[in-house]
Amino acid sequence: ALPRGSLAGSGSGAVIWGEKAGGGGAKSERERALLAQIKQLEGQLAKEKHKKKEAAKAVAPSETRKRLVVCTQWLPYQVERTASGELRVLPSPARYVAGYATIKRLDVQWVGVLYNVTLSAEEQPVARRLLEPFSCFPVFIEEEQLHFAEEIAAEVLWPLFHYIPLSMLDADIDMVHKRWEGYTALNTRFRDTVLELAPLHTDLVWVHDSDLVL
Repeated sequence: ALPRGSLAGSGSGAVIWGEKAGGGGAKSERERALLAQIKQLEGQLAKEKHKKKEAAKAVAPSETRKRLVVCTQWLPYQVERTASGELRVLPSPARYVAGYATIKRLDVQWVGVLYNVTLSAEEQPVARRLLEPFSCFPVFIEEEQLHFAEEIAAEVLWPLFHYIPLSMLDADIDMVHKRWEGYTALNTRFRDTVLELAPLHTDLVWVHDSDLVL
């Protein structure tokens, strides 16, 4: 006699010894039922995935991500001229950028002046193209006007905002009038650059510090 559970016969006609008659058929029925349920669930899952994909494509205008336009004196990225004369983008040493990186609900864009570099009229469009992938939009202004604007911000507006009257400082009133043109020019350039971004009524424009009071 063959041991229980061993094969009797050979080829496609082999059977397992000791199985109850009809047991294999009942198991096959259960397997078929489970497979049918699995296929049904897979179909439902595929439909749900498709619905979510289509819903993501057709986002209502009211649900579009808001944009945060940060206006600050210096951009978080700087443009450097290489030895061969080409322009390249480098991160700025400014540390405040890390804080904005944690903002996930808003698309952050930057408007500011390039630090420690003077670009020709031909180089300025190149710098714009290089900075756009970093969500940075440069403000170009003459070096002398930028210097005048910095003097107004540091020597006039900053003391006033910190309750220090100009009478206590060695402020030159004539200097204020001469430098004011540079200050207004800087603020005007910032305004024009922000308008070029075509802001929506849902956008937030965050203006930093005494350099951009106007």
